[in-house]
Amino acid sequence: MPEKENVIEKRIAETFLQMAAAMPIEKISVSELCRSCSIQRQTFYNHYDDMDALIEAIFDREGHRILEMSHPEQNWQESLCDVLSVLKKNRDFVNAVYQGVSREQLESRLHTRIFELLNVFILQMDGSEAIKEEDRNWIIEYHTFAFSGYILDWIRFGMKMDPQQMTENIDMVIHGSFHEAVERYAMKDRKDH
Repeated sequence: MPEKENVIEKRIAETFLQMAAAMPIEKISVSELCRSCSIQRQTFYNHYDDMDALIEAIFDREGHRILEMSHPEQNWQESLCDVLSVLKKNRDFVNAVYQGVSREQLESRLHTRIFELLNVFILQMDGSEAIKEEDRNWIIEYHTFAFSGYILDWIRFGMKMDPQQMTENIDMVIHGSFHEAVERYAMKDRKDH
C-alpha cells in the first residue's frame, strides 16, 4: 500500500510543479490540482493537509534527493553546488514559491538543508570531535545563515550566476573559516579546562 501512496504523491507533486510553472502558486486550488492529475479531492487530503503541506513535501523530497546525491567524501563546496543546481533545475517552482505566499517555507527548508549539509561536513573535519556540540552548532548556524542569505539573493535576482561560479565566490569569501573556527573553539576549550 505505501508504494501506491508514493505513486499518487509523486503524481500530485509533479502536477503541482507543472501548474506552478504556468501560474502563481497562490492561484492553484486543490480542486484544480485534483482535476489536473485526475484524482478525487479526498485523495489529496489523504496525503496532505493543505497546499502548504504539499509544498513542504516537495521541498523535503528534493532535499532528501540532494542529501542522497551527496557522498561522504564530498566537501561543502560540492554539496552546496548540488543544492544550487537542484534549485536552478526547479527554477519555476522555486521562483513561484519565492514570489508567492510560501516564501517563509522556502527560507525555512533552505536553512534546514544547508544546516544538514554543513553538519555532515563539520562532523567529518579533523578536530571537530574535540569541541562542544553547542560550539559546533554555532559554527554551522553562522555559516548556514550566510549561505542562505547569498542563495536567497541569488534566487531573488533570477539565479543568473552559474551554481559552480556561485559556489566559488562563496568559497573565496569564507575560505578556511570552518577549520579556523574549529581550531579557535578547541583552543578555547583547552584554556577553559
